[in-house]
Amino acid sequence: MGECLTYPMLQKFYSAVRNANNIGVECDLFDGISTLDAFFSEFRSITFVMQKSFSSPQDRLYYEEKRNAYLMNDLMKWFNEKRVSTVHNEPFKLEKCVLVDLYDECGKTTVIDDRFILENDSDIESLIDTLSDV
Repeated sequence: MGECLTYPMLQKFYSAVRNANNIGVECDLFDGISTLDAFFSEFRSITFVMQKSFSSPQDRLYYEEKRNAYLMNDLMKWFNEKRVSTVHNEPFKLEKCVLVDLYDECGKTTVIDDRFILENDSDIESLIDTLSDV
């Protein structure tokens, strides 16, 4: 029994998803940008591994058929453009948007409506403190 062709692809897919999953509300922007950059790099590596794994003429035809069906669309074009940008030009420009509305018997009050970038990032504890003052 030969080596499974899908294991290397699944490992790259797992790495990409793991990176994407590590972004959350607690994550500061600097860490989030690094994680997104790693996601795009790993995500693109899936197709590189597939090209190497599917080296026989029959496997190559199968790969090209699946590539055309799943990877040749506007969304995947955007992914590839972001990968090229983050790997070769500059880090992903991540922006954190925080909107907190407070509802009571008088209606809705917006407590926080901010957008954060690297230059003005705020940690989750500061946002919680702001809510505590309301």
